[in-house]
Amino acid sequence: MESAAASLKLLTLELGGNDAGIVLPDADPKAIAERLFWGAFINSGQTCGALKRLYVHDSIYAATCDALVDMANSVKMGDGMDTTNVLGPIQNERQFKRVVELVEEARASGATILTGGQPLGRGYFYPVTLVADIEEGTRLVDEEQFGPCCRSFATQM
Repeated sequence: MESAAASLKLLTLELGGNDAGIVLPDADPKAIAERLFWGAFINSGQTCGALKRLYVHDSIYAATCDALVDMANSVKMGDGMDTTNVLGPIQNERQFKRVVELVEEARASGATILTGGQPLGRGYFYPVTLVADIEEGTRLVDEEQFGPCCRSFATQM
């Protein structure tokens, strides 16, 4: 902003964050799974407003995780020239490496990888990755990953 102010340049500041979703105990996990999924993974999670963390009431936590895993496993990822693919790669090598690093750190800290969590061979294809049982203070929780991974927390509300 400071460098643009001197010449009155128009600019857009990307002030993205770590957007959260909250799932209350009266929700139907199967009914909301698709909306939660696309809230997190549209454009392979590479949007500022993408859902990065999900707080789920403990009474429906397992069912919500199961519904999201089912949804993730039904969505094809790959080359955009193949019209059956819905999700594509991470935009660049630096960001790809960051996502890999954050997920690996989460795994090493004891988080559970529900689905995904390993690069898909050639290119910057990283699968939809759902991470559960992750502790606050882990980089994947505290930092914006800007990629196809979302973490969930069981909580009592």
